This record gives sequence, C-alpha cells and structure tokens, in this order.
Amino acid sequence: MRCSFGLLPLALAAALAGGDSLHLEAPGARVELREGGVVTVAGGGFVARYRDWLLSGEALRWDQRRGIVWASGAIVLVMPGLRLHAERLGLRLEERIGDAWEVQAWLERGERRLRVTAARVELRPDRLTFHDVSADAGHGSVFAATAARLTAWLREQPRLDKGEREIDRYVSGIEIVRPTLWAAGLPVLWLPWLYRDYLLDYPWSTLEAGRSRRLGWWLRYTIGSDLPEIAGWKPRLHLRVDRHTRAGNGGGLEAFWRHARFGRGRAMLYRLFRERVADPRDEDELGGEREATAVDAAHQVGGEGWALAGRYTALPDADPAAGLPPTRSPDERFRADYLRRQLEREPFARQGASGSWSTPWMTLTASAERRPNRWRDESERLGSVTLTVPRCTLAGPLAFEGQLAVERLRQEIARNEAARAHGRGGLALAQWWGGLGLDALLGARGVAWWDGVLAGRERWQHDSLLVPEAAAGLSQRWLGGGEDWSASLEPRLGLQLLGARRGDGNPGYDFGDGVDRPEADRRYLVSELRGESRWAASAFSGELRARWGLRRDDREALDELGVRHRGPWLADVALRLRGSPRPDVEAIADGLWDARLERWLRFDVRARWQAHERLELLYNGTLVPETASSAAYWVHRAGTSLALNRYRLDSWGELRPGSAARSDGRRVDLWGLAVLRRLVDGTLGVSYENAAEPGHDIDHRVALSFSIGAAAPEPARAAFGF
Repeated sequence: MRCSFGLLPLALAAALAGGDSLHLEAPGARVELREGGVVTVAGGGFVARYRDWLLSGEALRWDQRRGIVWASGAIVLVMPGLRLHAERLGLRLEERIGDAWEVQAWLERGERRLRVTAARVELRPDRLTFHDVSADAGHGSVFAATAARLTAWLREQPRLDKGEREIDRYVSGIEIVRPTLWAAGLPVLWLPWLYRDYLLDYPWSTLEAGRSRRLGWWLRYTIGSDLPEIAGWKPRLHLRVDRHTRAGNGGGLEAFWRHARFGRGRAMLYRLFRERVADPRDEDELGGEREATAVDAAHQVGGEGWALAGRYTALPDADPAAGLPPTRSPDERFRADYLRRQLEREPFARQGASGSWSTPWMTLTASAERRPNRWRDESERLGSVTLTVPRCTLAGPLAFEGQLAVERLRQEIARNEAARAHGRGGLALAQWWGGLGLDALLGARGVAWWDGVLAGRERWQHDSLLVPEAAAGLSQRWLGGGEDWSASLEPRLGLQLLGARRGDGNPGYDFGDGVDRPEADRRYLVSELRGESRWAASAFSGELRARWGLRRDDREALDELGVRHRGPWLADVALRLRGSPRPDVEAIADGLWDARLERWLRFDVRARWQAHERLELLYNGTLVPETASSAAYWVHRAGTSLALNRYRLDSWGELRPGSAARSDGRRVDLWGLAVLRRLVDGTLGVSYENAAEPGHDIDHRVALSFSIGAAAPEPARAAFGF
C-alpha cells in the first residue's frame, strides 16, 4: 500500500523505545507512506526532531519499525554543542549512532568554536570521529590543522532545572591522530598524536619575544596539551623553550593532573643552562655564570571533614655577585625574569606538607615547612600540630574558644632551634537585649620553649611565658531603613586588660611570627564603630577601632631598633573602609596607625572606576613599612584598561615618592603600555615597560606575545587586585 500526501502539516510520530518519537514536518513536499511503515519525503525539504537532535535536508527516508533514517541533500544536523552539514547521512535513532559523508561541522564550547571539514564522520553517543580532516577556528583563523582522524568526545550533564531525565551534551575533549599544524598556509609542526581539553581556559601554545637589559633579546615558546584520561586521572603537559641572547638558554616542563577522588596537583621544572648573571651593582656588567634550576611541585586532596596538601619548592641560591641590597630577596630577580607567569598564578612558598581533620567542635592540623633558599635567614617549621576549638556554647550566652599549637622551629643561619608550644583560650560571653549588647572575655595566652639551641649553645632549661587577658564592652545598635535604603550603626566602648608576664620569660628566641614576644602588662580603653549603609545602588561599610592607653607605660612602644617611644593617650587606630557610591565605582582602604611611633604600620588602598562601558581606571597605593635596615616608603600605581571590539589597550605607571630613582629628575619609576588583539584562534599582544631602579640606568623592556586558544588576559585589572 502506498499513500501520497501533498502536504504534511502535522507531525508523523512513531512509538519508539522509551516513548520517544521522531517528529517530522514537510510542508510543500511530496510525502509517501509505504508498506512496512516507511516514510519518504522529496521535492520540498523537511525538518525532523528527535530528543535534542534537529535534522533538516532535501530528501528523507524513514523506516519507522527499525528506527532508521536516511537523508540527502544539504543536510543540517544540530545537537547541543555541535552543528553538522553533510551531503548524505544515515542514523539509527534509538542507538543514537550513524554516519555522514562530505561533512563540515562546528564544535562549540561557550564562546569558542572549532570548524572541522571531513570526508566522513561516525556519530556515536559519546564521540564523533572525523576522517580525512581539516580543522580551523573559522573565518579569519591564522592557524589550521590537517589530520588523518579527529575524535571529539561528548559528555552528558544532567539538567537539574528540567528534571533528572533531562541532560545536556557538550564537547569535553579532542583527540587528533597524525596532525600537521599550518600557520598562514605554511606547515609549522607535525605530531604523531595529540589530545587536548577543549575548554580553552589556558594558553595552548604561546610565543613571546622581547628585550631587557639583564636578559638581552629573548624568545620564549610554550606548547601545552591534555593527555588521555588514565584510570580516572586527567593529565596535562606544558613544554617551554627559552632563548636569551645575554642570559643564556633555558627550558622547562609543567605537568598538571586531577582526579575526582584523589585530588589535583601540579609540578614544574625549569632550568637555565650556564646562566650568565648580571652584577646586581651594575647590570651592564656580568657577575658570573651558574647552573640554575627551579622546582615547584604540589598536590592536594580532600574529603568530608579532612584535607591533605603538600608542596615542594627549590629555588636558585643568591646571585654569584655580591652586593645585594638588604631589602632584596636573593631569588627575587630569578623569579621576576624567568618565572613571572608562574609567580602571578601562585606565589612561590616554602617546601611543606599539611593535613587537617575537622569536626563541628574541633579542627586538628599537622604541617611542616622548610625554606627553599638556604641563603635566606627564615624560620623553618620542622613539624607542627595545631588544635583549634571554635566558639562552643556552654550555657546560654557563655561560650568557650581556644587554640593550641606544638611545633619544632629552626633558624639555621642564626643557629637557633627549639620546641615551642603556644596557645590562647578563654570564656566568652555575648548577650543582646534589643539594641543593647554586652560582651566579655576572660582567658590567657601563653608560650613555652624547651629542648632548645640559642646562638649555637644548647639550653636544657624549660622556659615559659603566660599573659592573662580580659576584655569587656557595651555596644549599641541602631537600625534604619526605608523602601530603597537601609543603614546600621554599632558603636562599642570597652576595656582590654593584658596582665603582666608570668613564668621564666623568653631567653632570647624570636622566630619572626610575633608569638615569642606577646604584648603584656597593658590597660587599654577601646572605642569601636561599625556601620553599613545602602541607598539605591550605593553601598558603604566601615570599621574603626581605637585603643587608648590608660597609664604612662601603656603609651610606650619600641621601634625596629629597640628605641623606646612615648606618645599621647591614643595608642593605635585600625580601620577598614569600603565604598561603592555607584556600581561602576569601588574603593577599599585598610590601615593601622601607631600613634606612639607616629607612623602607619600598614596601609593599603585600592580604587576602581568604570568610567565608560569600555574604559576602566584603576589605582593602588601601598605602604612598605620601615625595617631596621630601610625607611618606609609608598608605592603608588595607576592603570587604565580600554576594551574595544577586538583590541584592548592597557597602561600602567608606578611612583615611589622620595625614592633614589627620582634623583635624576625622573618623576615616575615605571610606566608601561600594552596592546592586545583578539584573534579568532587566540590573542596577539605587544607591551613596553620603561623602568628606573635606584643606582641603575633606565631599562627598556619590550615584549611580543602570541597565544593560540588562550582567553584574553587582563593584566591591569589583576595587578590592581580586582
């Protein structure tokens, strides 16, 4: 039996497994229903829908009983994350498998897209396999690839907003067999096999070139790729090759890995072969040669209530030439010159390992830290165990909180070493009656040393120090609000009492973390003010805390050289302010003023203004506190970021008022300019920095970078803390 329809305005449906159907529309086409449930469409085109597939073309044959579809002529198949054009196509609907010939496909992930042209493609539920492939990023692409085979792996993700049975499919990885990479029509790289993550959240291939006084002209190339998943582990490798005309040649390797159960980690090895080091006193002269290697490896894993982390770093020793300024770290120059990207991503830390176990009423942490540079006189924590008890309610408003740490510390150059225990704990009370609040604290802080070595001489004596403390205060809270505004103000007036030191006292240990010399025998009147306000799109918040010395001794303080200073009644003031009068303006200030020493011990301010939808202005001011060997100074940094359709222009400047760099009449210590061009398959950028350092000539730093598959970086915004 054959039935012919000139028009099929309603969907023809077949009851398939699971209750799914192919819905077919072919208005204006010649549609025939033959024996055995075979539908043919020709002459006017068709549109068919099956689950999350959308299929269109010129002609179609549908075997309803077997669930097979054949289509030809300007075929378009659309599924989540994929659009495929073909001349011929065959599908098994229930199994979601098929083949297509003379194919052009677009693989999509977010804003990224890859165009693939192939002779044939195999469609499977978890992958698409293209044969005789040519791939690029579409119109305007600089780079392309040809390969014998390309496989795009698909991943299913439940749609929680649509029910448990609804899923999305997206491209999770790409595997290429025998690819050849082409740049502007020229072959540049052949690899037997390549696999990479398609998320494109990291630079796949980066080329940088530039010049500076210490390094000379330099060229750096980095290529990275994901590797196939192995037993649940997902690894990634980055290979780097450097050429510096003055400093020498280098290379490195970075590895990243992650596992759903066993955590994630990374490892980096970078080596300079016969590095020619500039003399720190005169960078136009060479200070010597050395073999320099940097290692950084870390891994972390966690579960419900526990976490483990470990890190190992090894940095080069101080430069061969002597004469480093006292405030300059021996490895600072090496990291800034060769490992700037790694340093911006995650600052280098000491060698160490840590683990923690947590319950609702306590947290237990074990850790160890070693300094990576043997020339730096830093304290090493050979082992440490810390028990922290969060505020636990005992009865009504009465609660207990405390912390206890036991550790082994060492200062190798100073030849100090000791086992140390320190802690703090007490009973706390907090009670509110409407807008009136009462708080109180009664406790103590203490520290003890034993089994020690002080300046190379053993001390078998057990030394301890205990400082009782008490505090109490009254607070008043005012709340107000209306239809489009709200405000709160909470002043507090209280007392802080620190008792006299008890015990044997500190025989001379100072491991640099403030534990060995606790503040004691002080009486302070404390005044605090906290507030928040919101009005329409404006928001402000702030905290201000002042301590007032009640006795003569309470108004005294020692500076870095041990000189005693006496101030007025006011001892110190701590502040933290945050304001946003409009959504496009934001400012943050954080500082600590010591009235006894008459100087800021800490101050930092950041500001951001979105002057236009494409223009952003940034500022950061930071105080570098005074030390025993250098005076305090300020660092002011300002920057702009202008975002155009395909270009972004960043500029920045740095000023240290009163620094020696201004003795020649120069007013700005550093300024720079960067232009970034967004390409279809990456980014192209050029930057220039003009830097002046005390005692040196001006350094001109020029850099050119090209990244394939990299998201556009935002160096100005990241550098200013936003």
